[in-house]
Amino acid sequence: MADQCVLPPAKGEQKCPDLTALAGDRYRIALDESWEPGEEQAWYVQIPCKQGHVYVHGVDRLGAYTDRRGLMARLAELGTVHQRGDREMTVTFDPIRLPEVLGLLGARRQRHPKFTTEQIQRRRDQMQVLNADYRASKTA
Repeated sequence: MADQCVLPPAKGEQKCPDLTALAGDRYRIALDESWEPGEEQAWYVQIPCKQGHVYVHGVDRLGAYTDRRGLMARLAELGTVHQRGDREMTVTFDPIRLPEVLGLLGARRQRHPKFTTEQIQRRRDQMQVLNADYRASKTA
């Protein structure tokens, strides 16, 4: 089976793996610079890494890019080499292998933790109490 790059489908067609759902709670998520408003964002989501990036490659495949020569052989073991240049390499792999690839490429973690709705509401309540106390001390 030849591994070919799959273009984003027309609206209503097959969906791609959702990188935000797979890893968005732990790792930073970015949009590819080629994304334009009006296009489905899921096809342009990337996970930036210290030594490359991970992106959606097809309906059931993810891709990884690196320009680090020391990682190329190890990355090739995790998937199928899609493109190899003089100084860079692109590999496609099953979404099941995402944690291994992210660990190898040094995925960037989220800066801020995601809060549950209960945690957000508790913090709002705490801030309202603090603001009320602050206003009361200013008028006294």
